[in-house]
Amino acid sequence: LAEGGENWDCTPVLFNDRVFGLLRCRQEAERTVFPQETITLVERVTSALAEALHLLDGSVPSENPQPTRRIVVHDRPRIVLRCFGSFEVAIDGQLVDPRTVPRRRVLQLLRMLAVHYHRFLPRDVLIDWLWERDDATEHTTQFFVIVHELRRLLAGSETERAHPVIIRDGDRYQLTLGSDVWLDLAEFDRLLEIARRTDTAGDRLSAIDAYSQAVDLYRDDLLADEPYAEWCWMELERRREQCIAALRQLARAWSAMGQWDSSIVALRRALELDRFREDIHRELMRALCAAGRRAEAIRQFAECPRLLRQELGMEP
Repeated sequence: LAEGGENWDCTPVLFNDRVFGLLRCRQEAERTVFPQETITLVERVTSALAEALHLLDGSVPSENPQPTRRIVVHDRPRIVLRCFGSFEVAIDGQLVDPRTVPRRRVLQLLRMLAVHYHRFLPRDVLIDWLWERDDATEHTTQFFVIVHELRRLLAGSETERAHPVIIRDGDRYQLTLGSDVWLDLAEFDRLLEIARRTDTAGDRLSAIDAYSQAVDLYRDDLLADEPYAEWCWMELERRREQCIAALRQLARAWSAMGQWDSSIVALRRALELDRFREDIHRELMRALCAAGRRAEAIRQFAECPRLLRQELGMEP
């Protein structure tokens, strides 16, 4: 629900079909979607609030209370996909339990299409990844079955089926994004583009906001629940480097404003992603010195050579 340049989630407080009121949750205009955690929390709060009001009202709840019903907000995505950290799929506000999906490769195919959302992927490549380099011709029929089951998993109403999430161009497949599909990787890319553009234009505060939102999306490395999958290894490294670069840019922006403590937090997180980056160690030392935290800077100065010698056998 758009109102005055802001987005609102409106959830009625219901119990036994009696309406007590409306819980409104505001979302800043710069962000177009509500985090799934927020939606889940709002639902729990409204249910608890309704029961509490019933007790104050002196009435006795029925043995089978009606669940809280949310007003459908059309700009809320029906499908939410998260690839940073463990892979998560939420459809109509409900997380998909992988154990309820009969074929393991159905969600695996969705992972592949999500990670490479920006391009079509040939069928033979997908089969190669799914069956780990077996003969593609032996698994073509099975592949079509998996695509069908994935489409059925993601399908909603008849109107939504008219705009499929998985599209095909000849023997190539792609995940389509839009108002009903939200993907953390696509949002990450969008925010980084905003951050670079505003940073170049000299709008430091807008750049800080966009960089901060982007790195917040980076819960962990790409598909952390399967870190050794060959098909996504290069994307994992690329996304990690993007996050490190964003954290460094964020640290520099904070430093330029004299906000050294915020700069230090960003640099420490960058080192958590790659602790052998000597250039980041140097930037952290400078920020610690500028913040008057000399003892920490000296400890960092000792820590960097120790790490390089102990883990890589090299000098800084």
